[in-house]
Amino acid sequence: MEPGNLEPLTLLIDKASQGDGASWDKLVRRFERLVWSVVSGFRLSEADSLDAAQVTWLRLVENLGKLNEPDRVGSWLATTARRESLRILARRNRSEPVDPGTFDHLKAFGDQYQTVDQSDEFRSVLRAIDKLSPNCRLLLSLLLSDPSPTYQEIAASLEISVGTIGPRRLRCLGELRSAASRILAAANSYP
Repeated sequence: MEPGNLEPLTLLIDKASQGDGASWDKLVRRFERLVWSVVSGFRLSEADSLDAAQVTWLRLVENLGKLNEPDRVGSWLATTARRESLRILARRNRSEPVDPGTFDHLKAFGDQYQTVDQSDEFRSVLRAIDKLSPNCRLLLSLLLSDPSPTYQEIAASLEISVGTIGPRRLRCLGELRSAASRILAAANSYP
């Protein structure tokens, strides 16, 4: 469906809250990538990621008729997915290395990906991503997801203002660049 042909969110939410399964399916299709991009930024296990996403959708079902601003359901979903992921992380209270699958959208670069995937530089970038704070990993994951959520949805999921996204992106990319340089320098210092 072309973006211009999408049903208005308020209409979809109204129909879904009245039990219209087709409208619910359209809502899920429209926002599932957003929910997954938020959840994937938290480096949860596959089971925990599924739990966070499912609880996010459950919360939407529970609140469909209560949303104050139905046209901002994307921001609501992003915030809910973030909170559920943080709840799972707090419960788990341990960290894991970044799953390279978190950045699967890098495969969109086509044939170059096959060469890059095998390179030390690519593995170094993945290790550098692991060194970033969870907020930086999430921000970069959201910005690189395809399709990318709106700045309003990103701001809502990170609970920041839209105007801080650009400066944070620059700071996170700087941290990533520094971490990757340190990792590459360490790798190149071995005989």
